[in-house]
Amino acid sequence: MERNGPTRYHRKTASVIYRYGIGVLAVVFLLLSFPSSVLAADPAEPDELAIRDVQAYRHLIESDDLLLVIEYNIAYATTPDDTAREWWMFRLVSPGGSDIGRALPYSYGQNGYQYGICSMYWAADNPDKPAWDSLNTVRIEGNPTAWNTLPTPVTYTMSTSDYCDETTQDGNQYEFAYWVLNTFTDIEINWGVSGELVTQTNAGTVLTAEGQHYLLGAIPGANYMCPDVFAVKDVALDLTEETYTHQRDEDTNDRYSGTMIEDFKQLLVDSFGGHFHPYFILGGLLFLIIILMMAFSYLHYGTTEPVYVLVPVLLLFFAKLSFMPFAIFGLFTFAAAGYSGWMWLGRNSA
Repeated sequence: MERNGPTRYHRKTASVIYRYGIGVLAVVFLLLSFPSSVLAADPAEPDELAIRDVQAYRHLIESDDLLLVIEYNIAYATTPDDTAREWWMFRLVSPGGSDIGRALPYSYGQNGYQYGICSMYWAADNPDKPAWDSLNTVRIEGNPTAWNTLPTPVTYTMSTSDYCDETTQDGNQYEFAYWVLNTFTDIEINWGVSGELVTQTNAGTVLTAEGQHYLLGAIPGANYMCPDVFAVKDVALDLTEETYTHQRDEDTNDRYSGTMIEDFKQLLVDSFGGHFHPYFILGGLLFLIIILMMAFSYLHYGTTEPVYVLVPVLLLFFAKLSFMPFAIFGLFTFAAAGYSGWMWLGRNSA
């Protein structure tokens, strides 16, 4: 009789798979229970670890913002494969020992090693922004994710001389640009890449494309903080809505105040009982003059085409005497020019 249930062979196979599977799963969980740092050795300590300079600037993008820039040296005889941001970090600590800010080196050039810069930025309304002129401490120390035993940190205690003396945005941007160019010149020398970060142009000393890349990576938004170091500058557009008035017409009318031209316009208004605007009356008069010119031209020359050459001159005469608005003058002139172009070019093109 045929058996529908599992055979002895099948049960044995399933039992083996189950036992070995439990064993493998137990080993995996055992390995995961150990911190990965136990399995890796500490990175090599650098030949030199130093904070070369710290400067603070304000009002760079908005009033009362604050930028802290750090020039450092993490020197290795042979540049490590792991980047500087994987091994090292910067902290700003208050005199009372509280953390104010943290930053990682930007891994560029020498993987972030040797000379380099780092930054911390606080917007004006950031509640964690340090007080201006506060004597905080900048620390460069090992990144805890890479070290089992953290190396001895290097510290730099700020003084009031590290804060920019300028009180305006232009002054702070100028001083910051000066610092950037000097610092990048030092970095060029340290990296042995003279001319690759800073260059001379007709506009003065500016950063190269490589220098701009490094600056924007290390200090996001630097193109707004020190635009003078960029060969091509970002300029905020003035998007103030323009308000248009009739001041030109009013000035033209005032120019003829008290003259016979004003008297003539007033006479026209009075002649029609004051019911029509002088522009309406003068427009009708202009139209009548143009019709008469066309009739005269047709009777004597068999064509009205010369009139279209004289119409813009007549329109300008009326506009200059304030007999018509300059906007109407522009519309009539545009129409006359279009017709003249068609008359001379388009109509006879075939």
